[in-house]
Amino acid sequence: VFKAERAEKVDNVMKVKDWMDAWFNAYIVGHVKLRTEERYRLAIKRYIVPFIGDLPLDDSLTGMKVQMFLNELHNYGGQNGGKLAARTVNAARMILNSAFKRAVGEHLMATNPVQLTKPIKAEPAVIRPLTQQECQMLVNSAWQEPNKAMWIAVVIALETGFRKSEI
Repeated sequence: VFKAERAEKVDNVMKVKDWMDAWFNAYIVGHVKLRTEERYRLAIKRYIVPFIGDLPLDDSLTGMKVQMFLNELHNYGGQNGGKLAARTVNAARMILNSAFKRAVGEHLMATNPVQLTKPIKAEPAVIRPLTQQECQMLVNSAWQEPNKAMWIAVVIALETGFRKSEI
């Protein structure tokens, strides 16, 4: 869907990549923490521009097109064309929403198409409890450590169900 539209030349209309660059430099650089700035820069470079950067920043960019971009990013935007985590896709969605909200304020688009999209739902993690044999192997391994604090932590975790951060 996006490949065909990316190939078209758009005259007299700012492209998404040009707006993202202008918005980033005007509203993000020097206005947010350095780590946030780096996350935004990476998301724009790695996820937004390659997928929709060549699309025109105008009302032809609909909510459905943005949703299709988010879905495509989720399904094929990861390493080697694999899945990309919902959290990462939703972070890119949040960045687009902020940038497009400002574009509406600048009268570059009439509406913000991101407002018409739905966040990507995270797939619940599959948790597999240890078998009794695996628990015994873990306890035995921890017992071999010179520092018996590890053994105590393992036994407490196994007996109570505490997570590592709760011990």
